[in-house]
Amino acid sequence: MAANDNNSAGEWVVTFLPNRFLAALDRYMLEETKFESRSVALRNAFQDWCIHMGYVSPNETDPDLN
Repeated sequence: MAANDNNSAGEWVVTFLPNRFLAALDRYMLEETKFESRSVALRNAFQDWCIHMGYVSPNETDPDLN
């Protein structure tokens, strides 16, 4: 297990993304403009998906609410 910049525990996941998903991720980064890297953008996109699908409560992702 590792810790990120926010000292929250997690695990590195290394994966391959096809070019079409990289292009979509780059478009997401352009729209949001708050991400300094693809890694950060991908974590945020996955968080958004988890909330949308109901796997994670929005309250679990907001540090101000925890």
